[in-house]
Amino acid sequence: MSEINDTDFTVDSYTEYNNVEEYKLPETVTYILLVLHTISSGISLSGNVTIIIQNAMTKRIKSPVNYYLTSMAFSGILLVVFCVPFTVMMNLVNYTWIFGRFVCSTLSYAQTASVIQCSFTLMASSVNRHLAICRPFRPKQSARTVNGIILGIWIASFAIPAPIAYFSTIVAYNDTKFCVEVWPTNTYRQSYSSVIMILTYGIPLLVLMVTYGHITVILSKRPPGEECEEMVARRCSARNKNIKVFLLAFGAYCVCWLPIHVITIVGDVNPSIYDLKSVHVLWLFAHWMAMSNSAVTAMITIFLKSMFSSCLSKVFRKRTESDVSHTRAELSARRMTHETIL
Repeated sequence: MSEINDTDFTVDSYTEYNNVEEYKLPETVTYILLVLHTISSGISLSGNVTIIIQNAMTKRIKSPVNYYLTSMAFSGILLVVFCVPFTVMMNLVNYTWIFGRFVCSTLSYAQTASVIQCSFTLMASSVNRHLAICRPFRPKQSARTVNGIILGIWIASFAIPAPIAYFSTIVAYNDTKFCVEVWPTNTYRQSYSSVIMILTYGIPLLVLMVTYGHITVILSKRPPGEECEEMVARRCSARNKNIKVFLLAFGAYCVCWLPIHVITIVGDVNPSIYDLKSVHVLWLFAHWMAMSNSAVTAMITIFLKSMFSSCLSKVFRKRTESDVSHTRAELSARRMTHETIL
């Protein structure tokens, strides 16, 4: 741990530490944020665990979609378990860092890794859906290929934010401790923040706009489902539902993470905005929105996939009933033939 001084920090860069007492929130605002974090964390944890269990138990439909959704569920759990409790304690309860250097180094690192994993997975799934629809006769990705892609995403997710773990440290101002990133210069900090913004927001937005825009054009030119057989129509419906899952998930990702990205980028360019208590309150609500993204994504997935599972179970039940009826008719015909011969 180090003390805040002119060697480590400049007044212009870290003026937010000059009046620590001013950042204590009114009790009403604190309680509202605590309730919001509790609700969103509970939904995220239970929802993502449900997704993992459901996909693990659904052995009939081991599709790339389920692999990607399971990977995103693990990312959501990582965010809730390793990030939310510590940031809530620091920002809403103690107003000082009490968890030591190791947790300080891993907190923002794990948060950024989770964000990168989610955005990269959304990109991979969109490319997978694009290939499946644009090239329907091409063999779909095998489980080994999908698992390899997911493993590569996780490795990249933990490698890219390594500088955050390296530059994160504990600093002290009077009797208050903070977990912050201490970069050699503000230029490095701003450049890295811009790179993370592009990787987790700009590029995914561009990729999903191109892939799903092309998918929409292709589907609009194909004949309606009524001209297909029933099973083909149901498969088309399931495919479209999977597209909706990822589109809504990405929409939720964009909405939830945009405010904190904007505040961070503006704060890197002009750190004096953090002197305003209103900006501090806005940051706390923006942080809650970002942390609640995994809960929103889990609810979207459970709602749409449960509808899909219900539809799928009806298909299997109908096929089973059809097979049973066919078997009974065949046995009855054989019995009648046997009696005729006798």
